[in-house]
Amino acid sequence: MYFLSIASDYQHKLFEYIGTKESCAGFGVMVGPLIGTGLYAVSGYEGIFFGFACIFVLTGVIVYYAIGPDRSYALTSESRAWWTCY
Repeated sequence: MYFLSIASDYQHKLFEYIGTKESCAGFGVMVGPLIGTGLYAVSGYEGIFFGFACIFVLTGVIVYYAIGPDRSYALTSESRAWWTCY
């Protein structure tokens, strides 16, 4: 899904944004266990779920305003990508 939205919305810098997405995913894989361990040490088992629930809600709000509520992905002759076969 991430690659689809990047490919359809940011065709002019496609590979740069895919690289940025992969870097952020790698950073999340490295930092996630550290945050989870810290939340477990501070607040116990339930704190992990409440902490990450707050992070997910905050991320959802940021993504909603960054991407917008609705996108039309219907292709027109002007919006066809360079890899589309005619």
